[in-house]
Amino acid sequence: DRSDDGLIGRSRLQRAAAVVQAGISIQAYGNALYENSVTPSGAVEVDDELTGEQRESLASRIRQLFARPQNAGKVLVLDQGLKWKPISISPEDAEFLEAALRYAGARHRIARDRAGVAKGFSTVVPVCRETIPLLDLHSGFAPLLHAYWKPKELAGLPLTAEKSSIFYVVYLVHAREGAGAARAALLRDVSSIFSVSGVYLCSTPLPTYKNLLEACGFQRVPGARNTAWGADYPVDGYVLDLSRIGFESWVQRVMCEQGPVATPQAMDVAVELKAALRHWTDDPWLGRCRLAEATVVERGAERPIALRRAILSALAAKEADDVSEDTACYRALKLTYLTPRLTRKQAVRTFGTSKATFYRRVNDGIRRLAAALTVALGPG
Repeated sequence: DRSDDGLIGRSRLQRAAAVVQAGISIQAYGNALYENSVTPSGAVEVDDELTGEQRESLASRIRQLFARPQNAGKVLVLDQGLKWKPISISPEDAEFLEAALRYAGARHRIARDRAGVAKGFSTVVPVCRETIPLLDLHSGFAPLLHAYWKPKELAGLPLTAEKSSIFYVVYLVHAREGAGAARAALLRDVSSIFSVSGVYLCSTPLPTYKNLLEACGFQRVPGARNTAWGADYPVDGYVLDLSRIGFESWVQRVMCEQGPVATPQAMDVAVELKAALRHWTDDPWLGRCRLAEATVVERGAERPIALRRAILSALAAKEADDVSEDTACYRALKLTYLTPRLTRKQAVRTFGTSKATFYRRVNDGIRRLAAALTVALGPG
């Protein structure tokens, strides 16, 4: 019925088995929190190293006095330099995870050791109109959605997960013990979704993951920063759009360390468009400009041609679609930047208005054309 990698299909029963097992495992974890938790969950820190016997004696004493539901709310009193460090899951995370487990389109994976003990899990939520309310439940995940897309663009997203090629990696969590193996296994699994050449989102407060995302070509979205996990751990939102360059081109860029793929949302398209128009005949400059990064063509002789073609195509479409009284701004733009051997003074004279009116029309044309390019080169 569906493929995870675009090559090998998987039946509904086979896919359902993994989802059900993941749900059972995460639900069991949640039940264990309520059954065995110390409120709040956390760790006892000591200044000196404990022997095995001392560690077991301390853990047994804490479980006896403070674990189990009937002991919830008891005051924990520590002496001899012991310190309590809360590390519990927040109510917001618990509510979001419960909602994500109920959503059939979410992708959950569990990493286990050889004994079958769960060591970590990942959750990927397809981004579509029916999952926007789900992602809005979490103050750490929602800002990226609304910073990257405008309300009208969000309303134009696919309705259901089945029709969406946009994915939000919301959780990649692992235990401290065996962290390296669990993290590697989860990352390998999550990487399989990139083969569909979609759009990928991730928000994280962890510097290690931020560096990893940037090394893989993700772009930070400035308006997505938030403090959902505290002021000391600012959350940054990242986006990787493979819908225009494809999976193989992305892999090549990462291997060659060519840097992130520019997206219209990450730059001022009007400023970049004006700069490109000023260098219209300069192939080396056009080939390395930021606006060219948004074209499908990789670096090389074809990139300036592809950029010019994209700009001229958008310009022709705007001239055809706009009402007659608005097309004067495009004529002014073409006289200024796209008419060979015509000076600015000659362009103003040819246009037949004052200098101030002429340049106002030019700037209006750039603004309108930039808006068209943003849509044309935006997320698929």
